[in-house]
Amino acid sequence: MTVNKLFSTRTNSQQGFSILEVIISIAILSIGILAAARMQTIAVRGTSLASRVTTDTIAAQDLIEQVVSAKYDDDRFIDTKNYGMAGLDKEGSAADYYEENQTKGYKLSLNVAANKPVDDSKLIRLIVETQGPGGSKKTTYDFIKSELKRKPKSQVPTLPTQS
Repeated sequence: MTVNKLFSTRTNSQQGFSILEVIISIAILSIGILAAARMQTIAVRGTSLASRVTTDTIAAQDLIEQVVSAKYDDDRFIDTKNYGMAGLDKEGSAADYYEENQTKGYKLSLNVAANKPVDDSKLIRLIVETQGPGGSKKTTYDFIKSELKRKPKSQVPTLPTQS
């Protein structure tokens, strides 16, 4: 009879979870859900930043292609403000060329320093600014446009002929 009492007390003592166990499991589950929500927020911000950088790059690439394919003396790429090297960091209406696109959310400022770094070349700085939920982001691109001059045929050196 003692054996039956031992087994019966064991089975009767397991009646379910205690309130403390339930509270602890709910706390652990809540922490996991909050961590997942935080990761989702970070992922959305990262995607937004990537989208802004892509918009910057596409806008800048378009303008760079225009500059590269344009003639050296194109009116769009002249140091209109006569700032030279001192004006390369100017933005907005102070820049030599300015374009703002509200729809796509970017601003392009282009500045020119003539005869820099050498004669018959232009140092061109393109500043792209985008607005986003985290504030504004600026990207700067520098490149050089050179004027290629052909020498008259009489000035082109010729190689000596061998006999």
